[in-house]
Amino acid sequence: MFAGWYQAGFAMGLAGRRADALDETAKLGANMLTMPTDITDPQAVTALFDKTVTEYGRLDLLFNNAGYNSPFLPLEDLPWDELRTTLDINILGAMLCAGQAMRIMKAQNPRSGRIINAGSQSAHMPRPLTAAYTKPHKE
Repeated sequence: MFAGWYQAGFAMGLAGRRADALDETAKLGANMLTMPTDITDPQAVTALFDKTVTEYGRLDLLFNNAGYNSPFLPLEDLPWDELRTTLDINILGAMLCAGQAMRIMKAQNPRSGRIINAGSQSAHMPRPLTAAYTKPHKE
């Protein structure tokens, strides 16, 4: 899966909530830095990108793929903390990471980079009881 990346001389930073899952993924290839990170914490996101630049000297690609889906409940029954968590991870976290990546990509020489934001099929076909994740389903 990752073989082509490191054979071509690329390095990869893996960020996520669980160190054990990151370490397991890193076993699939060489030249991978794992960084447990809470992307809802601005200071943690800044530290993540600072560590990336310290380790690799630059950032050429950000693949935003974090996502969280609240429990399957009607919107009116969804607890506030679940709604907040969903929005913080799916929107705020992605924007914090994109902002840090842009800061680095604009400052590096050569000035370049790409950001890929992964989305859910639910954006095109909402599922019932997932209003916090997508728009409400109409019966």
